[in-house]
Amino acid sequence: MGTPGVMSFIIGARIRHSYVRWDAYPTGLGNGILQFILRLNQQQKVTMARNVSKLNWVNGETKPPQHLWNKYMEFADQSNWAKTYGVAPKFAGGEGRDRYPHDWYHLLYDLRGEMALPKILDGRLEHMVHDKEAAGCYFYSVDWDKEILDAQGQHLIKRWGFGDLTEKTMSEFDEADDLVGSKEEDEDWAQRKGYTVLR
Repeated sequence: MGTPGVMSFIIGARIRHSYVRWDAYPTGLGNGILQFILRLNQQQKVTMARNVSKLNWVNGETKPPQHLWNKYMEFADQSNWAKTYGVAPKFAGGEGRDRYPHDWYHLLYDLRGEMALPKILDGRLEHMVHDKEAAGCYFYSVDWDKEILDAQGQHLIKRWGFGDLTEKTMSEFDEADDLVGSKEEDEDWAQRKGYTVLR
């Protein structure tokens, strides 16, 4: 079943959730988000904030127009289709079309989590599935306007400004979450480190 999680974008007063089915732990999805942020220069952060605000959030169970299906199939990672259905998709000519789900969820399946971020930055990804009731083991939210990253683990919550992030941010968060969870460290220790403890 993997380790599911949620990557959220805070856009003004709105929040939009994107469900990620695999590897959502801090050293997986969390680190992917972290590394993307660390690579950005200031102009790219401004561009990212603008492009996130323009995203079209869609219902995963609805069908996209054919021109958008074709557009995203051009740069989606089709390895998922081969892995799931045994063969690569053949939508262009119609062959085998009925064998595969033809909805937004499946179209954007490999364009989630940290995989989506570079494509949002360059403007190619203009749609994301909004999972209103998304649930998972780990949660990450990014406010691109205020340059804030939040992470929620199994036992701890932490907020960082982009300027406070380092290469080790997520591995340290993961370790602290494990230590509190295993009772090797107590809640007072976590709070002194700047974490909020989930009760």
